[in-house]
Amino acid sequence: MPKILLALLSLFPIFSQAVYANPDSFIQIKPFSIDIADSLPYTSLHTRLYKRLQYEILPRGIKPTLASDTTQENVVAKTYGSIEMQGGIRVVRFCIKLLDSHGEEIKIIPIIDQPEDDILDLMSLKIRNFLDQNLSGKLRISTIPIDCELLLNGVKVGATPAELLLEKGLYNVKLTHDHLFPYTDTVQIHPGKETELQITMKFEGNRVKPLLISSSVISILTIISMVIDINLHNKYESLPKGLAPEVYSAHFYPWRTSRYILIGSINLSAIGWGATFIQIFRNRSLENKIFGKIN
Repeated sequence: MPKILLALLSLFPIFSQAVYANPDSFIQIKPFSIDIADSLPYTSLHTRLYKRLQYEILPRGIKPTLASDTTQENVVAKTYGSIEMQGGIRVVRFCIKLLDSHGEEIKIIPIIDQPEDDILDLMSLKIRNFLDQNLSGKLRISTIPIDCELLLNGVKVGATPAELLLEKGLYNVKLTHDHLFPYTDTVQIHPGKETELQITMKFEGNRVKPLLISSSVISILTIISMVIDINLHNKYESLPKGLAPEVYSAHFYPWRTSRYILIGSINLSAIGWGATFIQIFRNRSLENKIFGKIN
C-alpha cells in the first residue's frame, strides 16, 4: 500500500472528536522470535515498529511501549510474533492481543522481496484497525434542529451533528439548545460498532404560563370589582332626594373609589392579556425560526 495513502488513513481519527476514559494507555511491542537462518536483518524489527507507531494516531489515545520498559503499568494490548518459514516462504507471523479479554488476531505477512517499510506499514495498519474494532466504538448524533450543545458525562464535547470515537462503555448524553427543553439519555458504546441517535428536540420557548395565570387572576378581580361597583352605584342612585349632604357623600365616595379600582383592573387585565398573546406570538415565530417550518 502506498505510504501516502497509509499516512492519510492514520490521520482519519482527527476528523472525529474523541472522548476517552483513560488516555494514558499503552500497547506493548514485544520482540519477534526468529526461526530462520538469516536472522540479523530482523532482530530489531520490533523497535522499528515501535518508532513507527510513535508517529501514528492510534485509537483511544493509546501509545506504544517496548516490552523492556517496565515503568508503563496501564498496558491494554500487546503485539508479538515470529519470523519463520511457511511453505518455503519467509513470513512474519504477527499477533495482536488484548490483555483484559480473549480478543486476538493473527496476520501472516510474506516478507520475501517485501521492503521493510511496507511490512511496518501493514503491521501498523493492522494494529490501528484491531484497536478500533476491539476498544472503541462510534457514536453518531443528529438532532432537529442542528447546533445543539452536546455533553458527554457532563463534559461539553461540541455541537450536533456529531460523530464521536469513544472508548467502550456507558455514557450519559445531554443535549441543550436555547428555547428548547434539554434532552438526556444513556447510551452503551460497543467496540467496533456504531451507535446512532436521531433526536427531535421539544420546544420550550419563553414562559407564557405565569402571564396566563396573572392575567386570569386580574380578570377575576376585575369581575369582582365590577360587581361591587354596580352595587355601590345602585345604592347611591337609589337614595331619595332631600337627604343631608353627608349622607350622599357617604355613598358617593365609596362608589367613586370602586370605579377607580375597576378602571385600573380593566387596564391591568388588558395589559396582561396583551402581553400573554404577544408572548404566544413570539414563541410561535421563534419555534418556526428554530425548526425552519410551521408546525
